[in-house]
Amino acid sequence: MDVGTNQGPVPVERAADVVGALELLVHTWDVARAVGGDETLDREAVIRTHASLRPHYAALQATGSFRPQDTPPADADPQTAFLYFTGRRP
Repeated sequence: MDVGTNQGPVPVERAADVVGALELLVHTWDVARAVGGDETLDREAVIRTHASLRPHYAALQATGSFRPQDTPPADADPQTAFLYFTGRRP
């Protein structure tokens, strides 16, 4: 089964994997931030998830789950760029 996207059909398993990774990464960071814990996310997971989600920014915004992205600093590491993409401010 495929899910329709602006990039064409995507297998539902792939879509679930990307959305699951987004949820896991973002909420792990949220909880760590809230309790003063280690906010460092898995670098490869961040890079992979961010790359997979970039083409779907408008759809993510349509959910109302994220604040609008802001431009990260020019020297931003992958995690910082990803967090800015999701509307978070590290």
